[in-house]
Amino acid sequence: MINWASTRSHWMLAPEMNAWEKTTTQDAESRTKWIRKHIWIASSGTTRREGLKWVGLSKDAFLSAAESLNQHVHATKKDVWLNVLPTYHVSGLTMYSRAHVAGGRVVDLWKQRWNADRMIKAANEEKAAFVSLVPTQLYDLVKAGHHAPKSLRAAFLGGGALDEELYEKAHALDWPILTCYGMSETCAQVATSRLEDVSSPTKPPMQILSHAKIESRDGRLAIQASSLTDFIVHLHPEKGFSLEDPRRDGWLLTEDMGEIKNGFVTVSGRTNDRVKVLGELVSLIRVEEELKHFVKDSFCVLPIPDARKGHALIAVFEKPSSL
Repeated sequence: MINWASTRSHWMLAPEMNAWEKTTTQDAESRTKWIRKHIWIASSGTTRREGLKWVGLSKDAFLSAAESLNQHVHATKKDVWLNVLPTYHVSGLTMYSRAHVAGGRVVDLWKQRWNADRMIKAANEEKAAFVSLVPTQLYDLVKAGHHAPKSLRAAFLGGGALDEELYEKAHALDWPILTCYGMSETCAQVATSRLEDVSSPTKPPMQILSHAKIESRDGRLAIQASSLTDFIVHLHPEKGFSLEDPRRDGWLLTEDMGEIKNGFVTVSGRTNDRVKVLGELVSLIRVEEELKHFVKDSFCVLPIPDARKGHALIAVFEKPSSL
């Protein structure tokens, strides 16, 4: 799908992009023709109102990240990588870079509508060794009662987004979950839990991978890695086109909050997940985690501006069992 040795650059357009997004992206592509051997990924963290944010990642950055991750999980040319995620996002595309570096093979299902039964069938038939999943997909697999395929050595999931209860249920079904930390700007993972910890009944810590360094600066995570983005393109309905290098002295300061200890990283949330209540900075994620010990219904906690407190916190339930 991608010629990793070619100097050609690629813009990974999503099928659901509207006419304005496609037109402005074509204009951005023409403006950046001088940037060679790069893959441009639209950030999933932006909204239509904000415009589009494109992350420019060199092919060498993808291959460096792949080499580091492959060493971490002992990937070989015999391994099959099962892909169920869109290749216009880093999580899907990196399955190809990892297979390319290892000399392995990719079995791609993402263009078919997601189906837990189909995924299990393909994994068993192809003897898949690795797969990347989002929590929704793992939820579907667990709800259907699917045990992990015997050939599967690792299922990569974002550690910050993975609910502890869902992890425990997946563990009971023998899913070899490796929790991960990364983003589009880093070619996916810069920290991943270890293979020897897949038997852990609770979410294991994430080890910083060999190609990256991570620091905590006043609680915010900063990353230096050979897989860092070189360019960010912003396309705004009013402000138009802009191009920047988001790194400062080789480091990318993220919006993620977390701690570093003995080469492992723990992510506690994002800066916009924290609000002031009575002068104290409160983590909405931490509040939700505490409430889950007492409430079985699906819910989220929202901050509401309050003249006295700064913010009041309310719980919004999807389907309250008491109604």
